[in-house]
Amino acid sequence: MKKSHAVPNPATPRQLRPVELITDRAKQYRANANPPAGPRRCGFCAAARARDIDHIDGDEGNGAKRNLQYLCRSCNTKKGLTQKKAGAGRRTVQFNPQGPVTFRQYVDSVLILRGDQPGNVKKAAQILQATPPAARRRFGDLILAARNPGPSTPTYAQYAYAVSIHTRKAHDEGGKVIHATPPAVRSEYARRIAAAKKRRR
Repeated sequence: MKKSHAVPNPATPRQLRPVELITDRAKQYRANANPPAGPRRCGFCAAARARDIDHIDGDEGNGAKRNLQYLCRSCNTKKGLTQKKAGAGRRTVQFNPQGPVTFRQYVDSVLILRGDQPGNVKKAAQILQATPPAARRRFGDLILAARNPGPSTPTYAQYAYAVSIHTRKAHDEGGKVIHATPPAVRSEYARRIAAAKKRRR
């Protein structure tokens, strides 16, 4: 017989209750009492209006700090629909990346969980879980910079993110960054992206 996983019950402090018997609202209370580290900024699009505390793997019974992040309502809704469609939402196998999570892996995982590109939803959630809070904040800064490029030449990280969100022939944010990059620099960045893809294979 499978042993029930017991967790603190928010309704009755200092008492344990099987996780499957705790309501969704109680699970959300527990997440609110143990919020993610860092500013209340969306972990996917870097919007400052993030108010939702999201369970990265879609399992509200998993209230571990590394499984929590702030999302804006739009990204949270898209992620929830994507995970539901993929049948995700139960506890996943521990993800052990070979080395630290890269910015490209993080961006790809964000795009998969938003439903903006195809991919393994469960693995994407695991990659976000494996990204330390400090790295999430650093990646969020890069995403924010890519969304709001200044007058100077975009960095490689900004360019790589812009390429990942750009739709061919569309006049979108990614296209603005790409066109703001001088042709010679663009060629160098393209070579670096191709080399990174080759290493991942």
